Amino acid sequence: MSTKYMFSKVNCILLVTAILLWTGCARDMNDSQVNETKTPEAIVGDITLTATILPTNTPSLPSPTYTIPAITTPTAVPDTPTPTAIPPTATPKPLPTATLTSEQIDANLTELMLTNGGCELPCLWGIVPGKTSTESAREGLTALGASFVDSTYASFFGIGWGAAIEFEISNDIVQTMNMGGSYASSRMDRDKYTQGWQPYSLTAVLDHYGLPTRVLVYKPFQADPGQPSYHLLVFYEDSGIEIDYVGSVEILSDNHYLACPNIADIWRVNLFLYQPSQVDNVVERILPASGVSYIADSETVHDVISWPQATGTSLESFYETFRMPEANACFEFVTP
Repeated sequence: MSTKYMFSKVNCILLVTAILLWTGCARDMNDSQVNETKTPEAIVGDITLTATILPTNTPSLPSPTYTIPAITTPTAVPDTPTPTAIPPTATPKPLPTATLTSEQIDANLTELMLTNGGCELPCLWGIVPGKTSTESAREGLTALGASFVDSTYASFFGIGWGAAIEFEISNDIVQTMNMGGSYASSRMDRDKYTQGWQPYSLTAVLDHYGLPTRVLVYKPFQADPGQPSYHLLVFYEDSGIEIDYVGSVEILSDNHYLACPNIADIWRVNLFLYQPSQVDNVVERILPASGVSYIADSETVHDVISWPQATGTSLESFYETFRMPEANACFEFVTP
């Protein structure tokens, strides 16, 4: 074997040894690399050569960038309360005031009592229950000379006599009316009262309106001051009319009385006017208002009884007896 050949062989051995040593180191490194890729082994002569391909560093994709929008903090708006609209306070309308003289009022009142303002009861001086507005009634009465004490009560003062009117009001409409007059006052003249109220005397009412539907009599009571008095209530329920006559009574014996319902002997007259369709039971409505327990002797409480029960006669007899002006009749009655 030549020296050149042996040198070549030695070189080969050294080269193989170097490769083996490098391969071992590479294998150790391979075991620690998870992503290392191995290639198949190649056999060269007596020596097995293993080619190892080092992993190629794959460039990593850029991580996506997420832009987080800035959170805008809302600007606090001060909570300003909305002012509540306050409706203007209505100024109370002053009550009408009469501006006529006593002579003018007296003339107007006399005319109204005689003609009733051109209408039939329960209309009174142009005021119709259930229809006429409160304002219209006030303005009309004031123009004629009435003075309003409050919003529902007006008075007429003629010369030596007068009349008062009271309204019941609902929804600004006059629903019922009470009109009354009396001479039981230092301001009143009996003769003027009798003359002025003559159109509403029992005789005049029966002659104009006919047979009443009901007549009631109160048991006499002791008025203060004065002699015992009674109530005679005359109803025209189909027409919306009730008239209450208050007069003096003569005591004949226990529970036996004599009364004369002529206008000269009646010291108070009161009319209650209404729409029949709007008042169910006028008797129950009237009795508390017509009762005079506040001036009656507490020991002689009065009761109400019907005309037939008090006198033993019919309503027809009552009508025929008192409708004639010349009769000037009286009647006797008893109480239980």
